[in-house]
Amino acid sequence: MDKLIKQGGKLINDIEDYAIILLDIDGSIINWNKGAELILGYRQDEIMNNNFSILFNDEEKEKHAPQKLLEEAKIKGKAEYEGLHQKKDGTNYWVHVTYTTIYDEEKEVKGFTKIIRDTTEEMNKMEFDRSNQDALINNLPGMIWSVETDHNLITSNGAFDEIAVQYIGRTIEKGENISVLEISTEQIDRFKTYYERAFAGETFKEMEYVPAPVGRLFDVFFHPIMVGCKIVGAACHAQDITGAIIQQATLTNSEQRFRTLIENSTDGIIIISPEGKIIYTSPSSGSMLGYTEEEVMQIDISTIVHPDDDKERYAMMMQVLANPGVPVRAEPKRLRHKDGSWRWIQSTLTNMLHDKTINGIVDNFRDVTEKKLSREKLEHNELRMKQAQEIA
Repeated sequence: MDKLIKQGGKLINDIEDYAIILLDIDGSIINWNKGAELILGYRQDEIMNNNFSILFNDEEKEKHAPQKLLEEAKIKGKAEYEGLHQKKDGTNYWVHVTYTTIYDEEKEVKGFTKIIRDTTEEMNKMEFDRSNQDALINNLPGMIWSVETDHNLITSNGAFDEIAVQYIGRTIEKGENISVLEISTEQIDRFKTYYERAFAGETFKEMEYVPAPVGRLFDVFFHPIMVGCKIVGAACHAQDITGAIIQQATLTNSEQRFRTLIENSTDGIIIISPEGKIIYTSPSSGSMLGYTEEEVMQIDISTIVHPDDDKERYAMMMQVLANPGVPVRAEPKRLRHKDGSWRWIQSTLTNMLHDKTINGIVDNFRDVTEKKLSREKLEHNELRMKQAQEIA
């Protein structure tokens, strides 16, 4: 051992980035380089012959970490450790340590080298990144969690933890099997299948209902977690879609009510395509002019407009096209009834060609023939009365 110390002493002492320590077979410190002094704070003269366990904090000593590491090195020829050490001033710091066994010519264990690399900066950065990641996933909507290929939990956000508390009365610990979240046997089996699909490289979405006490519907997204070319787990994100589903149901009900109102309305509604064809008609549209709905869909509007009103109708359509989304109220026009008579029709047209769900001109119209004739009759009677008064 003395020969080894002499031969490697200068080389060891010149290294400052690593603490390099020589231990005898019992773990006593017999050599200490400049790097060890800089990192750990002990001068060589005050650390020599102390047992290397002095470098561990109390918690690691209680776990018998020093003894276990030397025993492992004796058996395997090498041991590694990542954890906390303690400096002379009592400061804890993160280290990566490699123990290598020294043998004599008879292959008997004579001692150990201990090489310490200070990883505090790396660990602080990892903790900072982890804190940022935790802050990110805890501020995203919905539940987020990830599992290893053995279905053990890697990480989870607050929303996921809240669900766990509601079902099992506590959060699921990292490294604990995700199946402890016992919602139902069927759901556990389904999720096992989902995880296996993700472990096989598939990215996909499934809809799942989480029963009482949660009682919500979720879209659940599954993504494989890759390290290099290897899949090591699955990342999962569940979005609550209950509100959206209810809203959609409300819209569907509203649409149904709207259709009911249209079908029972005395007003006619047609939608005219950009090519001038009728692409929708309400039931009352045809009955107003004596046609069936099927016949209305085949009508060329220009063929049933009174010749005297056609020029005015064209000017009105130009105004409608020039004002998307703006209702344009037209003066009554005459349209030919199926029986050959003329009916006065009052229209309000709205250009909805810009709306992809409609893509047409909406014509809301009503039959004002009786009203028109009554007014003309009234005006005629008033004129006759006026003429009679003038003669008198």
